[in-house]
Amino acid sequence: MTFEQFLGILLSGVTKSELDGAVIYAIEKPVAANLKLPFPGVTIDTEREAWLAFIDKDPMANWGHPARYVLVMESRESESYDARLPPFGQQDSFKWCIVYKAPEVPETAIQGFTTAKITLNTILNSKR
Repeated sequence: MTFEQFLGILLSGVTKSELDGAVIYAIEKPVAANLKLPFPGVTIDTEREAWLAFIDKDPMANWGHPARYVLVMESRESESYDARLPPFGQQDSFKWCIVYKAPEVPETAIQGFTTAKITLNTILNSKR
């Protein structure tokens, strides 16, 4: 599966309210199988190689608000994990990039992050 295919599957599971106000981050390469990913408040077990995204549902709020992780396997199945805290920190070894920013979210909310070469906007625009 390519990164663009992963984003297409991710997009199919993103809600309208998430598109209206979220920032979505992803890792641009698959995560290896058989890992325990200990993020704040949630641990994700990767039984198979998978792609990983993080959806910040309220990027202008302080932390302790609804968010979720989405794991997409090569089989195109996805799993969602509710969270309240971000993965970003010194213990997080992944390079997260932005794959979507709702129009009303200011640039200041995403400072320090790069934008992926392919984004959900690319996919949304190709469907129009």
